[in-house]
Amino acid sequence: MIVVFSHAGLAQSVFEGQVIDSALQEPVSSVTVSLLEKKLTTATNSQGYFRINSDETIVNDTLVFSSVGYLTYKVPISKFVNNSVIVLSPSNASLAQVEIKRRKLQSKKLINYRPAIGISPIKGSKQNIWGLNLKKQWKPYTNFAPDFTDLAITAIVKQ
Repeated sequence: MIVVFSHAGLAQSVFEGQVIDSALQEPVSSVTVSLLEKKLTTATNSQGYFRINSDETIVNDTLVFSSVGYLTYKVPISKFVNNSVIVLSPSNASLAQVEIKRRKLQSKKLINYRPAIGISPIKGSKQNIWGLNLKKQWKPYTNFAPDFTDLAITAIVKQ
């Protein structure tokens, strides 16, 4: 008895290598490595190694290497050689200075505010909903909205 297996439908693409810093010649961890068209993404490990697997054969796509503090590097997969070393150059760009100030938040009182309770205003009469008397004053959670304590809920529902 002879058994033959066909693997014609199991084509796949594998892209792997290592990313290093051009100035320090050391591995770069946490670099985002992506296939641009296929939208597959991974990150380099602590030694700078990466591996992207695809269940399909990929012919035309671009590998993109990006990380904070480095220039983004793109290479067409037609020119990529597996197990190669990708060298990223540090970026000279600097982030703008951020100033953090401590200030008190201000609250504003809303005039004629009517909180939504899930009922659209339709012509009709005022009614109780779920046992609530809607003509009474609404007393919200005071830590959430202390300036809304004088609001009244009015719901108009269709009869």
